[in-house]
Amino acid sequence: MKIIFLTAFFLVLSLTYSQTKQITIIGNLSQQYGGDYVSFSKPIGKHTTNPDYIISKDTAVIKNNKFIKKLDISGPGLIYIYEKPFNGIISARFFAEPGDTIHIERKNGEIIFKGKNAIINKMYTDVKLASVAFMDEVYKIFKDNTNGEKIIALLNEKEKNYLKYYNSLYKKKEISKSCLEYTKTVMEHSIDGLVQNFATNEQYREEEKMLITNKEATKIADYFNLKYIPYKEENLKSLFFLGRIKKSALHLKEKSLKENKKQNRFWNQFDTIFKSEIENLGVIDYIEHNDYKETFIGYYFLDLTLNYDNEKTIKYKDLVLVYNAYTEKFPNSPYIIPISESIMKIALDKINTNIIESPKVASKVELGHLTVYDKTLESAENKPFYQTNQSLIDALAEKFPNQDVFIDFWATWCGPCIKQFSYNNDLHTFLDSKNIITLYLSVDKEEDVSKWKKNIKDYNLSGYHLLTNNAYREKFLEPLGKYIPMYLIYNSKTKKLKQIEGLPSEKESFYFKISEVLQIKQ
Repeated sequence: MKIIFLTAFFLVLSLTYSQTKQITIIGNLSQQYGGDYVSFSKPIGKHTTNPDYIISKDTAVIKNNKFIKKLDISGPGLIYIYEKPFNGIISARFFAEPGDTIHIERKNGEIIFKGKNAIINKMYTDVKLASVAFMDEVYKIFKDNTNGEKIIALLNEKEKNYLKYYNSLYKKKEISKSCLEYTKTVMEHSIDGLVQNFATNEQYREEEKMLITNKEATKIADYFNLKYIPYKEENLKSLFFLGRIKKSALHLKEKSLKENKKQNRFWNQFDTIFKSEIENLGVIDYIEHNDYKETFIGYYFLDLTLNYDNEKTIKYKDLVLVYNAYTEKFPNSPYIIPISESIMKIALDKINTNIIESPKVASKVELGHLTVYDKTLESAENKPFYQTNQSLIDALAEKFPNQDVFIDFWATWCGPCIKQFSYNNDLHTFLDSKNIITLYLSVDKEEDVSKWKKNIKDYNLSGYHLLTNNAYREKFLEPLGKYIPMYLIYNSKTKKLKQIEGLPSEKESFYFKISEVLQIKQ
C-alpha cells in the first residue's frame, strides 16, 4: 500500500496553523448538566457548519461552574459546545468569526448570550431560525398549486420576503455582516432542501393529497438541482449543501447517461466498497468543481469513520485505501486531520482487541533501539532493547509490567511536535505525580540518528526513547493515519493503548483526559 510522505503533509499543516485566528469563549454554566469539562467543535476549512457529532480536541475544564477558552478558528462559522462530550449533549451553538469574544451564561436552565450577534446565537442554540409558520406556508404553496413554474416563482418570492427579517437585524446593528451572509446561506439551503423533498417524494405527495403531477414536480426538482451546480464558495457554508450537491450530481449523471457522454470517474471505483454506508459516493465525479468534491468526500468519509462499528460492511484496509486516495487528490484538505485521527482510533481499537495484527516494535534483525537517559541527559545506555518479535503492547507489558506509560510520537522535522516540547516541564510534573513513565517514540529515519540524539539533548527530553526504522514506521503509521504529534497512554491494568486527544499546551484539559483514561483522581 502506498505510503504518503509525512514531511509534505506537515508543511501544509504548518501553513494552516499560521492562518488560524482566535476567538475567546467565556462561560458561566451554573446548573450545569454534570460535565467536568466542556468540549468544542468548530469549522472545518471552508465547510463552516459542523455536524453535531464531530467533537474536536479543544476542551476547557469547568471550575466553579465557569470556564474560559481561547479557540483557534480558520474562519467564520458555527461553534458547538458540549457539556457531556461522551454523551453528545449540545449545550449551545453559535456563530463566531476571528476576533470575537463570546459570553455565554445559563440562567434558570436557559442559555443566554451577550454581546455581538447575541440574538442570532440564541436562535441557533434554540433551533428557531425557521418559524413553523413559514414552513407551513411553503407546504401550502405545494398543496394549493399544480404548475411547476408558478410554484417556483411563489417559493422564491416567499423565501426572499422571509430572509428580509435577517436583513432588518443587520440594519439595526444587532448582527454583523458576515453573520447575516452566513445565516442567509444556511436558511436558503434549508428551505431549498424542504422544497426538493416535496418535489422528489412522490409517495409523500400522494399521502398529503397534493395534486401536482410528476412531470410538474420534476420541473421543480430540476430547477433546484441546477441551482447548486454552478460553483459558489458560499455553498460550502452549509451542511444542507451536501444534500443539494448530491442531488445535483445525480441529475448530471442522468443527463450524461442520456447524452452518452464519457466521464472520467475516479471516485466510482469506491462505490461498491462503501455502498452500504455511503450511497452513490462515486456520483461526485459528475460535479466539475474540486472544492465541492473535497467537501463532499471529506464530510461523508469522516462521518463513516466516526460511526464505524466493525468490519461486517467495510474492511479496515478499505478505509485506509480511500484515505490514501483522498490525501492524494486533496493534499491540503482540512478534513485530513480529523479523518486520520478517526482512523487511528479504529486502528487502536482493533490492535487492543487483537482484531488486526499489532504493529511490531522489533524483530531479530533489530528494528529499534531504546535509549534511556537520566534527568541531566549525561549518561546513556545505548543497547538493543527488543531482541524478538513483539507488538508494542507486549513490549510495554514486559518492560513496564506495573506502570502506565505516556507515549509521545514525534520527529525532528515535525514543527508542531517540537513546539509542544516547551510545555514539557508542566507535563512531566503532572506525569511524575501520577507515577506515569514517558516514552518518546521517534519516526525519524535511521540515518538521522545523530540529529535525533541532538534533539533529545537540546529539548531536554528526559525519559525513554525509541527510534524506529522504515519498516516499523510503515507498519505503525499506516494503520494509525500517519498523524503526528500523537499521544497515547498505555494502561498497565488493561494492557491497552488509548489516544489522548488534545495537546500538552492545553495543560489542565489535557491532564484531565489522561487522568480520565487511567481512572485516577486529579
